[in-house]
Amino acid sequence: MARDLQFRIQQGQQFRDLSRRLREMEDGKEIAKRLRRELRRAARPMVPAVRAAVLATPSRGDNARRGRASLRRSIARATQLQVKTSGSRPGVRVWINPRRMPEGQRNLPAYMEGIKPFDRWRHPVYGDENTWVTQEARPFFYRAIRPYEDGVVEAGDRVLREIAREIEVR
Repeated sequence: MARDLQFRIQQGQQFRDLSRRLREMEDGKEIAKRLRRELRRAARPMVPAVRAAVLATPSRGDNARRGRASLRRSIARATQLQVKTSGSRPGVRVWINPRRMPEGQRNLPAYMEGIKPFDRWRHPVYGDENTWVTQEARPFFYRAIRPYEDGVVEAGDRVLREIAREIEVR
């Protein structure tokens, strides 16, 4: 099974309560749309930061010279932002979607990050099954989002408080 790297802000019960109250309101859909938009706006800077971090990892560029897609570019393209205000796991999530990675490379972001159980990255040298190497992890994901964490959590809390206050006034 593919492992996805993710940063998640979950305030589950708070989101669920707010979603239920919005469904009961006449203009709840518009307010829910605004909530998602504001949460997305708060977390949006994290996606380019992760993409820039993975593209900045050292590489010898062998894939490009051989006409193959770059692993770093594939990871950058697979980086996504998701905002859910209902369901079983509401929250804001920045992640590398393994389904958007090329076939056979779905776990490579986890290997690059070096997270367990993907902390030992062994592979054949240019497809030579007789010569294997252990490649060092080059963590990028959590390092890239760390500067944004507090700001995103604070912005999320602020948006939730504003909308909850607006609902209570009605």
